[in-house]
Amino acid sequence: MKSSVTLSLVNEARGGPFVYWSDVREACKEAKALGFTGIEVFAPGPEAFAKSEAAKIASDHGLKIAALGTGGGWVLHQWTLTSPEEKVRTNAR
Repeated sequence: MKSSVTLSLVNEARGGPFVYWSDVREACKEAKALGFTGIEVFAPGPEAFAKSEAAKIASDHGLKIAALGTGGGWVLHQWTLTSPEEKVRTNAR
């Protein structure tokens, strides 16, 4: 069975349901040592994910990116694809 563990790059989400915070390299090192096969990254946006080099760091530790959380837009800006307001939906894309 494959399993993954969560890593948040959103400082404003501290205290939420995440196992690791901010330090991608340390999170991957620990996740691999604990037997996980991947990490789920919760980033504030696509630019932050790319800048974090999480995919490369995970690969360097023999891990896969299992999921990318998209809730950073909600936490930071209250953007959601299901908003009745068109501008909010557009920003959420």
